[in-house]
Amino acid sequence: DPICTPCGQDQWSPARSTRCFPRRPRFLAWGEPAVLLLLLLAGLTLGLALAALGLFIRHRHSSLVQASGGPLACFGLVCLGLVCLSALLFPGRPSPLSCLAQQPLSHLPLTGCLSTLFLQAAEVFVESELPPSWADRLRSCLRGPWAWLVVLLAVLAEAALCTWYLVAFPPEVVADWRVLPTEVLVHCRVGSWISYGLVHITNTVLALLCFLGTFQVQSRPGCYNRAHGLTFAMLAYFILWLSSVPLLASVQAVHQPAVQMGALLLCVLSILATFHLPKCCLLLRQSASSAPSPWVGPQEAPKAGTAVEEGRRHWGKATEPPPSDLTSEPRPS
Repeated sequence: DPICTPCGQDQWSPARSTRCFPRRPRFLAWGEPAVLLLLLLAGLTLGLALAALGLFIRHRHSSLVQASGGPLACFGLVCLGLVCLSALLFPGRPSPLSCLAQQPLSHLPLTGCLSTLFLQAAEVFVESELPPSWADRLRSCLRGPWAWLVVLLAVLAEAALCTWYLVAFPPEVVADWRVLPTEVLVHCRVGSWISYGLVHITNTVLALLCFLGTFQVQSRPGCYNRAHGLTFAMLAYFILWLSSVPLLASVQAVHQPAVQMGALLLCVLSILATFHLPKCCLLLRQSASSAPSPWVGPQEAPKAGTAVEEGRRHWGKATEPPPSDLTSEPRPS
C-alpha cells in the first residue's frame, strides 16, 4: 500500500494497522514458571549440599569422613554449593558483566568438586588394582598437601581455559530483532562454540578419569563401595551434559539460559544423590546405633588405639570364649 510507511527496526505493527508500536525486550525473566521451578530446584540442591557439609563437619573425626578425604570432601561440598549459586546468573536481563561471569563462575567450582572426586577415584583404583607395597606409597600422595596441589592444578588449568575464552572470544549482550515478531530478544551471544566446548575439557577429563578408574572395581563384602557412587556420579554427569548440547541447539534462544541453569543444578543434584548423600545416611545410622563403622578400605588395617580398633575390641568381647578350667588348680577333696 503506498499510504503505509514501514516501521523502524525497534518497532512493530499489527495487520491492517497504520500505527507502529515499540518492541518490548524479551529475556528469561525471574517470574516465568520455568525459572520459578529452577529456583525451587536450586534451593533444594543448595540445602542438601549445606546439610551434607554440616554433617561432615560434625563427624569430621569419623573413619567414614576421613576415608572420604576429610577436608577435601568438605571442600567438594562447598564447591557444589557455589555451583548452585552461580546458576542465579542466568535468569534476568543480561548485562555485559553477567555474560562474562556465567561460564567461569559455574565451571571453576565444578572443577574443584570433580578434582576431589578424581582423588577419591585414584585412591580406590590404587587400593584395589595395585600391590599393597605400591598402594601404601601412592596413597600418601593422594592425601595431605599433595592432594591439595592436584586440586589447585586442576582449578588453575580451568582458570586458564576460562581466561582464554573470555579474552579471545568474549560473550556479549546482543539484541536480536528477527527471532520474535513483536519483541526484541536480548541474550548473551557466545563468541565461538568451539571455545565454549574447550572450556569443558578440564571437567570432562576429570570425569572420564573418575569413571575409568572405578567402573570395574570390586569392593570387599561388608564394606561400603565408594567405586559405585563415583561411577554413577560420573555417568550422570556425562548424560546430563551430552543431552544438554542437542537441547541447546533445538530450543529457542530465549530458553537457552534455562537449559544451562537446569543442567548445572541437575549435575550438582546427581553428584549429591549418588556420592555424598549415601555417606550422610551411613553417618546418621552409625551415630544413631552406636555401631562400629563399616567403612574400612580394602588395604587399610586399623591401628591400635584408633576408633575402629576400639570398636572391634568392644564388640568382640561378647564372642570371646571364657577362660578354660583346664589350667586352674584342682580343688582339694
